[in-house]
Amino acid sequence: MSKLLSFLHDIRYVLLFYIVGDILTTYIGINGGHGFESNPFLTSLGLTYLLKLLFLFLLGILYIRTVERPILWDFTRHAVVLIGIFATVNNLIVIYYGYSPIQLVI
Repeated sequence: MSKLLSFLHDIRYVLLFYIVGDILTTYIGINGGHGFESNPFLTSLGLTYLLKLLFLFLLGILYIRTVERPILWDFTRHAVVLIGIFATVNNLIVIYYGYSPIQLVI
């Protein structure tokens, strides 16, 4: 039980930004008519939830396997947090301004 609590503590920002932030802002953006899901593989939020759960499971396996290499674990979880922050902020910009910064690059 303590390993599970330790894992959940380590991924608290992954849960906040990559899971909750991204899903919530995507849901609000799509249902509010502010945007659409541009990823062709994620046509439904149900599939998104399933893939996020699968990702958490794989992250848990990585957590277990990198106990002796904390640098690898720290790099991985921080990278996922940064992706989550980027996705959440991008979604918020779409909701409030009607465009994605990614569109400016592409």
